[in-house]
Amino acid sequence: MVFVLRREIGAARGWDKLIAFGCIFIAVSLAMFAPEHFVGPKFVQDSVPSWMPARVFCVRFVGCALLAAAASLTARKYVRWSSTLLGVMFFLFVCMIYLPGVLAHPERRFAWTLLLRDLSFARWRMGTRRTA
Repeated sequence: MVFVLRREIGAARGWDKLIAFGCIFIAVSLAMFAPEHFVGPKFVQDSVPSWMPARVFCVRFVGCALLAAAASLTARKYVRWSSTLLGVMFFLFVCMIYLPGVLAHPERRFAWTLLLRDLSFARWRMGTRRTA
């Protein structure tokens, strides 16, 4: 990791050295959630809508996508593609998983929290596409 960032860290001064590690911090968080999609709790599989075919495949595919995005951000290769596709994935989560729950039960605060959280992830990821 440090090998990839050596120029940025060397050029940065003071607190800016911490900013150079921003992609790494995000990559670590993505990589930490990926194993849940392979061997994690059953609620991960149950969060896939029942109308979707190949639910187990979808869960595993998301785990692979999280690992691929983490690798891309760590290596600083194809960052625009990985951040854009990650943003699209989070937006699809909002549309297919959280929005139907909010529309069915608008009084549930937790459903709103999940919807807004993933929507902010989608916006942030799509926003990094322009600046990365």
